[in-house]
Amino acid sequence: MKKLATGVFALFALLGVSADAYASAPIQVLIDGQVQQYDRPPLMYMNRTLVPMRGIFETLGAKVLWDGATDTVTAIRGTSTVSLKLNSTTAYRNGQPYTLDAEPRLVDDRTMVPIRFVAESLGVDVAWDEEKQQVLINTKQQGSDPDPTTPTSPTTPTPQPATPPGTLIPFPYPINSSVITNPANRSFVKRQETRYVVIHETVSQTTARGQLNYFNTQNAYANAHVFIDWNEVLLTLPPDEVAWSVGKPGNSFTFNIELCHVKTAADFAKEWEIATSYAAKWCLDSNRDPMTTIVSHHDISTRIGGTDHTDPDEYFKEYHKTMDDFRQDVASKINTMKAQGKRWQ
Repeated sequence: MKKLATGVFALFALLGVSADAYASAPIQVLIDGQVQQYDRPPLMYMNRTLVPMRGIFETLGAKVLWDGATDTVTAIRGTSTVSLKLNSTTAYRNGQPYTLDAEPRLVDDRTMVPIRFVAESLGVDVAWDEEKQQVLINTKQQGSDPDPTTPTSPTTPTPQPATPPGTLIPFPYPINSSVITNPANRSFVKRQETRYVVIHETVSQTTARGQLNYFNTQNAYANAHVFIDWNEVLLTLPPDEVAWSVGKPGNSFTFNIELCHVKTAADFAKEWEIATSYAAKWCLDSNRDPMTTIVSHHDISTRIGGTDHTDPDEYFKEYHKTMDDFRQDVASKINTMKAQGKRWQ
């Protein structure tokens, strides 16, 4: 063991990397509970776990493409694509650039890649057990067991405040319900509390119905409670069901709204009005402060972790809006309704 370690650190020196950047403690990778055996053991570099590229990609069922001319590996799993370049901190997930904390490196003639970014980019859930020094990967779910027969531990629901009084009036925009039918994209687990309403944005330009069709026909192991476009609010999950939208641990205490990426400024203005009105209705019904309850997916990534998504920041910026604008607009609508003594049905 000592001989092997000495050889590896000598190689690090040849690569121009300080051995201090690497951790020599043994690290295990478990996928769906099974310990993985790789031809080159995982290592810790810059506080990130690196694993052999081909081993992790093939175990996750991804198709692997290697471009020797550019030292770039591309993996495809379902609708997810991830590309990484040797010694580069810039990687691509579904065509979008991301900055890595630890770049892929060549060690003992093996290309080692950061396992968390790779696994989450390919749509699986990743956790770290500090005590056991284990990386835990679940390929079947993202946040909760999708099998509705799986028993859950009994918990006491968090009491919800009483709905504030007010004259009920019709909501001014269509609210329709069409629940996702594909069981692969459902947790069937009840959420016991809601700390945040999370605003997301779809990756591609689509409609609420288009998103519903996608989650009904594709095994994405992901979902959202609500999709909103410039025409309607579409409820696609029971409001108290855990959604797989922000990764662990946020899935268990968030209500998730996806805004469909529109093509024109006129459609964005309509979508914005519908979305802020619906968020105001949710906060009124739950007696919650929008300034502390409504957050972006980027906020969750920064505060809690579990994902590295930054939506809907760029989408809002495209139309000269921000998350603060969104919260302020929701708060203004709530104040108007309260001043008028009204509430939406």
